[in-house]
Amino acid sequence: MELFKKPLSLNEQIEHLNTQKNINFYGLDDRFVKNCLLKYNYINLITPFKHYYALKNINHELIKDEYGNHLYPNIIEFNEYVIRYTNERKHYATIYRNISDFEVNFNSIISHYCITTYKINSIITFNIFINSLKLNLMKFNSKIKLRNQIYKTITDFESNLYEYNNLYILFDRLSLNDLCNIFRVLDDKLKNNILSKLLEFKKTFNFTDLKTFEEKLHIIVGIRNCVYHNNSLEILIRFYNFKNYDLRKSSDQRSYRNIIEKLVK
Repeated sequence: MELFKKPLSLNEQIEHLNTQKNINFYGLDDRFVKNCLLKYNYINLITPFKHYYALKNINHELIKDEYGNHLYPNIIEFNEYVIRYTNERKHYATIYRNISDFEVNFNSIISHYCITTYKINSIITFNIFINSLKLNLMKFNSKIKLRNQIYKTITDFESNLYEYNNLYILFDRLSLNDLCNIFRVLDDKLKNNILSKLLEFKKTFNFTDLKTFEEKLHIIVGIRNCVYHNNSLEILIRFYNFKNYDLRKSSDQRSYRNIIEKLVK
């Protein structure tokens, strides 16, 4: 039984795009087309943008034929896909830099305030800090999946102290997602102190209240991981589960686009 789609050579990909996606290559050098598919990959060059050209119903939902394939009634120039791809990717360096700046500041401020507020200078005070995170997690109102992720972050953070044997290195090694998880279960007063410093440094993406800033953190993490791994932002914006092609709500898609717009400035 076949688990995956049949692998296609570059010639076969071109034939597939022409016959199944109604993509035209007229006037284009064969080497140029093949180099685009090879350098950028079908899943980054074609897959994210084909919905712009597929047939939709009056509710703007994609229509499929009896075999489950999308329909492409109009001829599309291959270069339209190339332009969409390059327009998306030309912003990645700026997004990368801005998220990196935020991540450095976020990490430094969190570690400073956690260490100084809890006066962590021994295993005893470190355990007091960890226990406070666990206690706050018990009161944290969220879906079970996020609660489990936060709990794993806390327990990993706790056990890794013995690996690094240095509190500052321990904080420094946290991923952005782990930093967000720890931030979520800090005391509100501490969170507000951290937010006020981020506001002072203009590192809140123009979110000024704690509730909104905290709600948007998962979007920042998603964008960060997408850009750092050179995946498509178009896919990230549209799908919350790409494996099953589960689309985000329009309001959620707007939230992603709004933050991306702030990150490209």
